[in-house]
Amino acid sequence: MNKFNLNFKEFQNIELQTLFDIISNNGKLLREVTLNDFIFENNNEIYPGKGCYFFILNNQIVYVGKCSSRTFISRIPGHLGTYENDWFNTLVKHKNLPNTPIIDSNMTLQQKSKICLNNFKLVLLNFDNDNTEKINKFENICRKNIASEYLINKAGKDRFKLTKKIINELF
Repeated sequence: MNKFNLNFKEFQNIELQTLFDIISNNGKLLREVTLNDFIFENNNEIYPGKGCYFFILNNQIVYVGKCSSRTFISRIPGHLGTYENDWFNTLVKHKNLPNTPIIDSNMTLQQKSKICLNNFKLVLLNFDNDNTEKINKFENICRKNIASEYLINKAGKDRFKLTKKIINELF
């Protein structure tokens, strides 16, 4: 079964790389995600609707983001904004997006957005409680440890490897 909404507490006793593998092989195409998906799963509210989220292309994580002060529904759609002056549209405006094999740097934001909607998958990693510090730390760990040639927002020189660590050892 292809999972779109994962719960962080279910993965606390596995290695970080195993979680990355699970995330990379799951998700829902962005064009198929509905507003309902950000709020409910199986008629149960996704609470608090905060955590980390991952955009995936060809089973590789290409973007890691966090919702620590805002919820998934208020944060994620903004990545696909098609106007140059949008305050957030980082997925379509990001300078490294052309590194992905399907996007040309000469494309308009509208073209990039459409390609993202039709080709990128999304996985939500919901944290059970509203723990901003833990969410921020986990996003940073992910950016430094995901091995993907297409990762848009990878950490720079301070990249390190914790992928053999068990997740609950990281906090």
